[in-house]
Amino acid sequence: MKDSHFLFNVPLFEYKDKMEQIGERGHLEIIDYVLAHNIIFAGLEFADDYGFSPHKDFTSVTMFMLEEDTDDIELMEIECGLNGMPAYMPGPYDDKIKINHIISQLEKTAGPGNYVLLDQGDDMF
Repeated sequence: MKDSHFLFNVPLFEYKDKMEQIGERGHLEIIDYVLAHNIIFAGLEFADDYGFSPHKDFTSVTMFMLEEDTDDIELMEIECGLNGMPAYMPGPYDDKIKINHIISQLEKTAGPGNYVLLDQGDDMF
C-alpha cells in the first residue's frame, strides 16, 4: 500500500472537486466493494512478499474503513504488479533516500531485472 488517501467530514462540493482532480490525473472507475477489497488485500500480500509494509496512513486509519479479510468476502484472483513483476513509480514526495531504499529492497527481494521502474510520464494502462 504505497499511499492511502481519505477525506472526512467535507462538504459534497469539496469531495466532487477532489474526485475531479484525481480523474484528471488518471482513469477512475466505480467498482463494487468486493473487488476493491480483493485488490487492496492482494496488493498488501504482494508487497509483503517483497518486504514492503503498508503506508502508515493505511495502518492507522484506512484499514479500519474496510471489512475484515475473512471467508465472508468472496475471494477473487487478482494479479498484482506489471506482468506479475513488482513495479515502482516514485511519487512527488519520494526523496532520493526513499527511492534508493525502495530500489535496494527490490534488488534484494526480486533480484536485478525482476522489477519495473516507472516514471511519472509512463503510460501504464
